Amino acid sequence: MLIDHRPDEPDLSFSELERHASQMHAEFNIDVLRTEAKLLIELSKNPGLTVTQAMLFTGRSYRGFYLMLERLIARELVEMTSDPNDKRIRRVMLKRRTVDGSTPLDS
Repeated sequence: MLIDHRPDEPDLSFSELERHASQMHAEFNIDVLRTEAKLLIELSKNPGLTVTQAMLFTGRSYRGFYLMLERLIARELVEMTSDPNDKRIRRVMLKRRTVDGSTPLDS
């Protein structure tokens, strides 16, 4: 099954994108999403993963994960915060954006 996306249709949501990617994997045994996209989808479903959980989810090495995470932070797609109950724990979450593209920290 090939995905036919018409320009007049709205963009796919994270859940629809994940569903299409799963179908492609089931039918053709190929991964059509980069690890970064998979992590963004997972964070949309489970906000506030610990860094360790996110790293295990991606299957990347420590160094590979942090290089990817730094790129996502630089592009202002994700942010890391300290856990409110245990400051040793760092959590990764999608960075919230407003309609004009600014983040809550920009105001």
